[in-house]
Amino acid sequence: MEDNCTGKIACVTGSPGFVGQHLVRALLSRGWKVRRLLRRNSPRENAKSELSNSSLESLMIGDKDYPDLRDALDGASVFFNLAGVVRARSEGEFFKGNVEFTKKIVKSVERDRGAHFQRFIHISSLAARGPSKDGEPLDENAQASPVGCYARSKLEGEKAVLEFAGKMPLVILCPCAVYGPGDLAFLELFRIMRLGIAFYPLGDFQISLVHVEDLVDAILKATVSAVPSGSIYNISGEGRIRHSELASILADFYGHHCFRVPLPTSLFSLAAFFLEIASARREKIPFFNSQKAQDICGGNWLCNNSKAKRELDFKPAWEIEAGLRSTFDWYIQNGWI
Repeated sequence: MEDNCTGKIACVTGSPGFVGQHLVRALLSRGWKVRRLLRRNSPRENAKSELSNSSLESLMIGDKDYPDLRDALDGASVFFNLAGVVRARSEGEFFKGNVEFTKKIVKSVERDRGAHFQRFIHISSLAARGPSKDGEPLDENAQASPVGCYARSKLEGEKAVLEFAGKMPLVILCPCAVYGPGDLAFLELFRIMRLGIAFYPLGDFQISLVHVEDLVDAILKATVSAVPSGSIYNISGEGRIRHSELASILADFYGHHCFRVPLPTSLFSLAAFFLEIASARREKIPFFNSQKAQDICGGNWLCNNSKAKRELDFKPAWEIEAGLRSTFDWYIQNGWI
């Protein structure tokens, strides 16, 4: 993607989220004007430091069935749809946030886009494909076998977007587990490793990871690459890592030995159940919950990124250990651990 996009306009949903914040900063640094589209009760406090930027505008979407996006899309070149629900207490909440909202947005964009519009970028998840049963990284042609409500909702969200592939240019990106500075999900794992004890499922499965900066790079390249509408790309960094290896690396950052404890699936599920019960009064869903337990115990989560490298010129820059170290250092510097 060109380094200077001065004057070009991008619309972004999900901007208060972890990936959304990084994407907004990257767009602003390249000269884009960014319109953040916020839903009612959006956690806007996450981006307060950027609100003074003259190239950043915030607009409320509203709760209509198909919101009027004419003002938001006026002169806009790209629409980045990052909004979604990653933690919920019911299947209905997942489908409301990841399917129904996605349907409303993509239909509204197709209806209200202007002459300058170039592409709709939708961020899905490797979860929609499911785990790798044979230990080989999944490519985009793998049969979808989603595990749990979240994964099924992400797959249905993809289907909703693809219905418009013949009506406007669009691309879907499916990242694996994303980590990096500012991430709250991996923060819990980093904090646990202060104790030097790592619990992981029997089988010691392998996973793919992608640093948030590499994911943002892929998102930006997807806006300008000459690819057919409806193209889907898996996004991951290079290499793979086992749960036990991940724990050992984090323990090394703290300078102590890692005591590794493999556990049966039933104990992981039980621990997630009690954490959800304990958090019910606080009305806050823990990062380690029943859905996350399903994912961790579901097998190998491996992602083949060769199509993205070939067609989007995607070049992941972060090796896993270096990326984890940068994340750890950021947590320390910002007082998170």
